[in-house]
Amino acid sequence: MDNTLPLQEESKTTLFWQGTLAMMPLSIAVLPWGLLAGSFAIDTGLHPLEGQALSAILFAGSAQLVAMGMIKAGAGLTTMLLTTFFITSRHFLYSVSMRSKIAPLPL
Repeated sequence: MDNTLPLQEESKTTLFWQGTLAMMPLSIAVLPWGLLAGSFAIDTGLHPLEGQALSAILFAGSAQLVAMGMIKAGAGLTTMLLTTFFITSRHFLYSVSMRSKIAPLPL
């Protein structure tokens, strides 16, 4: 028998606002990055949707700025892919070094 009660509308609203408040520091920190990356994408000549797609596909800030600079300079696709691969490969090294500390934690 299931003894759980569905959340009341009031508690859903309360949880929503608690989550919104908890995310506010991150939102404030992300705003300047969005302005920087967006203005650089426009300066590079990318369409706003292309700039957003680049943010979604290339989820690493430094590699994103380097890729936009390379687009502006007219670099080839292979060069950009290799460069961004090596820049983002540091995340692989981070994960390998932190594996022993994170492995016992629950998902």
